[in-house]
Amino acid sequence: MKDAAVVSACIASRDAFDAVSHHVEPREFSPLAAHWWPLVAEWYNRDKSAKAIDPVMLRERGLRRTDEKHRETHAGWYDDLPDPISPENTVQELLEIKRTTTGLELASELTQPTASKSLPHLLERYNDLLTATSLERSDLIYAGDVDDVMDNLSVENKIPIYPKKLNDKVAGGLYPGDFLLIFAYPEMGKTLFCVNLVANWLRLGKKILYVGNEDKIHKIKYRVMLNLANMTKAESVKFQDTFKERGAARGVNDRLVAVHLHPGSVPEIEELVKEHQPDILVVDQIRNVGSAKSENNTSRMNQVAIDFRQLLSKHQILGVGVAQANPGEHGKKKLWLSYDDVEGSRTGLPSQSDVQIGISADVEMQTHHNRTVSICRNKESGDHEGIILSVDTERNKVL
Repeated sequence: MKDAAVVSACIASRDAFDAVSHHVEPREFSPLAAHWWPLVAEWYNRDKSAKAIDPVMLRERGLRRTDEKHRETHAGWYDDLPDPISPENTVQELLEIKRTTTGLELASELTQPTASKSLPHLLERYNDLLTATSLERSDLIYAGDVDDVMDNLSVENKIPIYPKKLNDKVAGGLYPGDFLLIFAYPEMGKTLFCVNLVANWLRLGKKILYVGNEDKIHKIKYRVMLNLANMTKAESVKFQDTFKERGAARGVNDRLVAVHLHPGSVPEIEELVKEHQPDILVVDQIRNVGSAKSENNTSRMNQVAIDFRQLLSKHQILGVGVAQANPGEHGKKKLWLSYDDVEGSRTGLPSQSDVQIGISADVEMQTHHNRTVSICRNKESGDHEGIILSVDTERNKVL
């Protein structure tokens, strides 16, 4: 049984016990496992330095606390424990136990003639367990003394954003853990702005994880290379060797991980973050990311925004999310976008961001390769005055 694997792992490893102990509910264990689990917890709680449990001593202790009628049964269960597994796999075993137990509770509830008040909670809990990949507890980060605070918020710790005119608006950049939200109408340059950011971050030596779920991911990487090589498409074909050399020299092969994930979920994105350990995460577009916790689009977007922000904070990486702009009444487009013009999430998604920029243009501006950039949210400097930037769509640059 799966609970035997959990007990066995925790006997052999304090790390395994620490990974699951705060999430174990005795009701989810079989009666035999529920007898041994308190003894495991008691051992580690008594001796905080213990790295493992003496299995012989624990066996003797457990049998002493068993009445004679059940002693043989408990001894047989203990003696048949499987080989211990790693802490990570112990977590997965406990998740399976929780899914099974909650699934049985839900099935029982659904057979009742009248739904109880607990049904919505059970459904939500079961959905959460289906998408869960860990049982991690909340992380605690304490602010230290004055020197620690000043060092942490030093401008040297900021990651610049590009171009410089935009970077000046946010007082020199954003910190790891911050969230930059970019939104615009279709064909206004959302991805272009992202490509320009990524290329310049590569020039700085940063590692970037780019998660796309709309455009072909190979095209995204190609556009980054056009920026790095300062070439047009025609030039990249004509001078192909130089094109490749410039891209490789600036880290496009080593420090840019570009992956297509559709529809994707925040837990899946987090697995990629753990695997590749980037400095910066770009999700293009965030509206396509799924959440099992919500049914309608607005609540889904809001939940994804919360989960995405927590991911950035947990891993202390700068995040960029891309969203669409709401066309408004009668499909009329605005030249200067505002805080609540994000499609599908007028407050939830923007409220999770540290900096929110909206990109737009009228026909004349598009003809002259210009874009308005609205600074809808700016927790870095408080400067909300919009700016106009030029774009080079041939070389995928924002000037």
